[in-house]
Amino acid sequence: FDGAVIGRKGAKLGPTAIREAFRYLGGWDPDAGQSLKGLRIHDAGDAPVEAGVLATHKVVQAHLAQLTKLGKPLVVLGGDNSLSYPTFRALQEAYGGKWGLIVIDAHYDLRPYEGEPTSGTPYRRILEEAPGQPLHPRNLVEVGIRAYANAPSLANYAKEKGVHIVSRGQVRDWGIAKVVAFALEHATAGVDHLMLSVDIDALDQSIASGCSAPGADGLTFHEAATLVNAVARHPKCRAMDLVEVAPELDPTGNTSRTAAQLVAAFAPGLHARLGTSK
Repeated sequence: FDGAVIGRKGAKLGPTAIREAFRYLGGWDPDAGQSLKGLRIHDAGDAPVEAGVLATHKVVQAHLAQLTKLGKPLVVLGGDNSLSYPTFRALQEAYGGKWGLIVIDAHYDLRPYEGEPTSGTPYRRILEEAPGQPLHPRNLVEVGIRAYANAPSLANYAKEKGVHIVSRGQVRDWGIAKVVAFALEHATAGVDHLMLSVDIDALDQSIASGCSAPGADGLTFHEAATLVNAVARHPKCRAMDLVEVAPELDPTGNTSRTAAQLVAAFAPGLHARLGTSK
């Protein structure tokens, strides 16, 4: 589904393309000395969609809520970034409690809206519309915010609310190890559960041009994958979503393969935490 995309469409084809890209991956990481052998991964198929953004969000939330009730870690492939809201709501419905959210994105996606939400609204919706305020602003950490990609009003909103922002420049200056420690510290303080949300446009356009809003000086794959793996290893992590992969906008197929490798970076984190029987 990409009916809420503000810019270039094409993310509705992302899930199929990411699945296809897994054909290029093996199950062993020589650097970590780790194999995924024994990790049971199930493809639950495509969630239903409807005509209209809110109608789609409703059926996606209901569909994902049934899956999350199985109690297994979930990876949701988008689709546009608006879907992060029903994904979060499904997790909230299944698990309850207080939540932390780590976002990898070039954009704040904290826009206000009138009428139907867009791909630029999901995290504001979670903060303001999710029943019971399951996500406090201090437990929202956004990593990879890119220069010349956002309005100052959104930065002001984040600052006023107490959202933790780590810009792309800060990632470079701090180093990814410090970013990981910062993100996990603030996102997990006083919460019961943790979600990771990844917009592929946070990565540099040299490796992720197939998205609605690619840009130069994005995160490297190593930076993004290191954070993804670290979040997966955290005992409070319940799910990851990966959105905005638009394969027709990248005829090389690099974006889809990059996305598949990010999912592969999430899997060994789960493997290390859960063992081979989950």
